[in-house]
Amino acid sequence: MDDPDIADPFQYDDDDDEFLLIPLILPQFDLEVTYPDTASEEEENGTNPQTGTADISREQDEADDDRLDQVMLAEVEPNEDEDLLQALELVESQNETNQEPEFEDVNFMTNGRFPIINKEEKENIVDDANSKSTKKQTKYGVTIFRLVIGKRKNVDFEDLDITSLDATLREFYAEVRSTDGNFYSKSTFVGIRASINRHLRAPPFNKTYALMDKSSFNKSNQMFAAMFKKLQREGLDKAKHHPSITEGDLQKLRESEVLSMKTPKGLQRKVLFDMMISFGRRGRENQRQFTKDTLEIKTDDRGHEFAQFAHSETTKNHRGDISDDNFEKNPRMYSTYKPDCPVQALKLYLSKRNPTTNDFFQLSRPKVDANDEIWYTSRPLGEKC
Repeated sequence: MDDPDIADPFQYDDDDDEFLLIPLILPQFDLEVTYPDTASEEEENGTNPQTGTADISREQDEADDDRLDQVMLAEVEPNEDEDLLQALELVESQNETNQEPEFEDVNFMTNGRFPIINKEEKENIVDDANSKSTKKQTKYGVTIFRLVIGKRKNVDFEDLDITSLDATLREFYAEVRSTDGNFYSKSTFVGIRASINRHLRAPPFNKTYALMDKSSFNKSNQMFAAMFKKLQREGLDKAKHHPSITEGDLQKLRESEVLSMKTPKGLQRKVLFDMMISFGRRGRENQRQFTKDTLEIKTDDRGHEFAQFAHSETTKNHRGDISDDNFEKNPRMYSTYKPDCPVQALKLYLSKRNPTTNDFFQLSRPKVDANDEIWYTSRPLGEKC
């Protein structure tokens, strides 16, 4: 007979307040960047590297290229260009379906200490340095640019000389609007220009100039700075943030069955919830790559237990380049020595995992008993797994 504590606790009435809080713990958090109020003044003086408008007329070295790729990108507003994003995803999926199989070139030696790598493989290495979200943002910005300039001229902007591209960008900055005819937010405006710049500097075009260079793109940058100030006057320079969870709601979540350590799903949710709170995770980033060895439990010099990541990971904000001073490299989740202790929950979860696979998050078994050694199947958790 099943333990009543193990009975499915996830059947909630619509009137149950705790059930309404479930979406708060799911991995759907988005972090947005807040831009300083003085952005317009720094933009004009060319001293604000984060807005991507700094004077970089000096020779571009590898570190400059990395900083340009770190220009603050805005997440696409959820209500803007939805049809365009869906179309992009459809085209991308069709391209993957129609892609011809790749064959190895026997003329290239790919093994040994000094392998000979062909041009395509080298470009793939460079391309893999960008995250999926960055690639998607790049396609989004370039698509908007093509749509706007396509009203005036039918050209491939990658083939334009600097003077012609400067004039085209000037027109684009002045005319670009969202699908509802409104101005883009300040952060999205910056992100679109960064996307175009990244597209031109990446293979196969490999342009050596940068769109933020005021000496080469003087006219377009003048228009960009003017539009920046206009957006600030229109009140579009404020980042949109999700409201934070109140302390009362956090306490209610911790005490609810939703994060119960007595059920497979509740335990899994609690581990995820604790990781989000303690490590400041960006939603579901990298979680599909987590394994049983991703987290390790240690004891500090005072005898307190804590959990931390066993290895540094590459994230959207920390790509692992030379200039990355990843201060978030070794965050810790300490034991609270309370019934809902996050470290004890992690220990229990690791002990109930299915040992036949390395996946950290596994699909829970439909029926379990509290005394069962394994609560999860060998299948990874996730819609597309």
